[in-house]
Formats: sequence, structure tokens, C-alpha cells
Amino acid sequence: MTTIIILGVAMFTFVILALVFILLAAKAKLVNTEAVTIGINGDPTLAMRVPAGSTLLNTLANQKIFIPSACGGKAAAACAR
Repeated sequence: MTTIIILGVAMFTFVILALVFILLAAKAKLVNTEAVTIGINGDPTLAMRVPAGSTLLNTLANQKIFIPSACGGKAAAACAR
């Protein structure tokens, strides 16, 4: 009986670890981590290169470009109106 429990726990742990590694590999392959270029109104002098991973609203605010947003950059239903 004890062997079955230990074997079950070992298999469960193995499956969970395999899923974690699959998710990490998928994230590394699918998620952009390089810097991105943001263009404003097609003006090349206003283009900026910033690290990926932040919201557009926060990135612009960090560059001292403030845009009013009812949802705070979360793309909630209030912004879609």
C-alpha cells in the first residue's frame, strides 16, 4: 500500500514538472522579450525604442507622454465606449 502511494506521488510530481517545463519552453518561444519600437503619428523623430513587457499607457507615461484613460490602461469595458 505504501509503495502505491509513493509511486502515485512520484508520478504526480513528474507530470507537474513536465507541464511546468512545457509552459516555460512555450513562453520562451512565444513571448517577445526584445525591445520594441513605438511610433507616434508616423513621425520618425517621435519614435522610441523601449523594453517589451509593459502596457502602452505605462510606457508612454514613463516617457512623459500622458494620455487620459478611463480604465487606467487595462483595456476594460470603460475604454471601449
